[in-house]
Amino acid sequence: MSLTPREAEVMDLWDAGCTVEEIAIATGKSQAGVAALTSTYSFEGRDITHEAAVRKGSADLAAALTDFFAQNANCSEAG
Repeated sequence: MSLTPREAEVMDLWDAGCTVEEIAIATGKSQAGVAALTSTYSFEGRDITHEAAVRKGSADLAAALTDFFAQNANCSEAG
């Protein structure tokens, strides 16, 4: 499944720990639209520590990939 740039923006904010309301305000989407998109990744009714761990893991992975590609881009420019 490929996300549109707008959906990716919503999910980036979700992974950063923003609430549905905060994401709706930041993106101009309705709260219902944000909730529908993020519901796939929701842990409602489950241990909140698990949700926090998943969000942190996702954010850490995104940061590691960004660093990796930035380092590789610098290596290609040097050669």
